Amino acid sequence: MKTSKRLIYLIDKSFQLNFIGKYLVIIILTVLFCFGLAALYYYQLSILGANKLDQNIEIKSRSYITSQGYPIFKYDTEEIDVYLIKKQNKKEYFCLNPYSNPNYQIDDPVLNVDESALNPTYTTNIKVTKMFYVVIFPILWTSLFILCSIATYTIFFSHRIAGPIYRIRISLDRMLAGDFDFKIQVRKKDFFIPIVEKLEQLRLNIKNKNISHSQRSKIENIIKSVDKNREKEKIIEQLNDLLK
Repeated sequence: MKTSKRLIYLIDKSFQLNFIGKYLVIIILTVLFCFGLAALYYYQLSILGANKLDQNIEIKSRSYITSQGYPIFKYDTEEIDVYLIKKQNKKEYFCLNPYSNPNYQIDDPVLNVDESALNPTYTTNIKVTKMFYVVIFPILWTSLFILCSIATYTIFFSHRIAGPIYRIRISLDRMLAGDFDFKIQVRKKDFFIPIVEKLEQLRLNIKNKNISHSQRSKIENIIKSVDKNREKEKIIEQLNDLLK
């Protein structure tokens, strides 16, 4: 069966948005339930005087030591400290601290620097915060990321359901109107492919024949089954009955 590409991902907005909404509600309720259990656990700890979330912790980070915004390096070859200035992709080094080296004074240019002998200087930054903020914000951001990922996935997943249902409904309407000069196409990864294949076979069988009243009634029943999202086995059974 020839496949087709669909660029519109909200084919049946009411169905897909309802599907996505229910899916996300379940996820949100699950997250809230887990947060509730965690809150209850730490609340009991606070009653017992062991509230870990209220403890102060130190967060240590390392950063470059700079001089007026310029990075500082220890230059072991000359036993001095230098700072780096970049000008139009050109590196220039200047003496920051000559120590006991008599060949340099502060701000003297340092030429022919062996960059392999340069060691960046670091300082340790300490930030004091509550354990609560360390725990809660990563959980919130992770939950938000998971929620957005699931919402995106459900759009594509529901598209694989709504697309074939929409195609089946339109095809049945055209057949009831006496139009059989078309081909029913869905994508390989869509759901309800067996139903679409049976419907395409039905279209080919009756393309050059007039539809009887009983056949029209059966097709209308199939449309109702599709609209009610009934089991595909039952719809296939109804299509097989028409093909007899």
